[in-house]
Amino acid sequence: MDNLSDKFLVAAPRLEDPRFKQSVVYVYKHDMDGAIGFIVNKPVNKSLWVELCRTAGIKNPIDVNIPVYFGGPIDSQVGYVLHSPEYKSMLTEQVAPWLSITQGIDILVDIAQGLGPVNFQITLGYSGWSPGQLELEFESNWPRDPNSGWMSIPASRNLIFNTADIDKWETAVDGYATNYINDLLEFKSHERTTKI
Repeated sequence: MDNLSDKFLVAAPRLEDPRFKQSVVYVYKHDMDGAIGFIVNKPVNKSLWVELCRTAGIKNPIDVNIPVYFGGPIDSQVGYVLHSPEYKSMLTEQVAPWLSITQGIDILVDIAQGLGPVNFQITLGYSGWSPGQLELEFESNWPRDPNSGWMSIPASRNLIFNTADIDKWETAVDGYATNYINDLLEFKSHERTTKI
């Protein structure tokens, strides 16, 4: 199985797990230790931003309508910010040319003051798979039934930051279908050699 780091996992139409139904998950890391990702299309109550500011001691944020997302069922009280890479702090990790992840209160303070990254998504919790678990979820139904679990597509800045949350899953499913059809239609030319 290919490494899924910096890709999207897309929940297949019949995946019924309520935590992941119609989810798009950005895979931050996939290696021998397992996989970690963040659901990018499930905003929670918008008032949670105001609550986060209050908890962090931030007064009078310039915007009170910043959505906060459910990143997954693990450590749901821990916050992460997925964002464009021009913003950097001591706690920032650049994970792709177009994406960084930062933890800590400093980035929340900067966002509240209008000094944060250009594009960002505040996320609580993450999604995780133990070693081999994600591979089993992909390979358990072979030949691959696209309705039975996860699909994967290349990750993109546009899907995370520029697509409406309500449209992200459908856009990702369409992207998977397009990639799948393109792969089926891709023919490689072979040189014909004849011996006389």
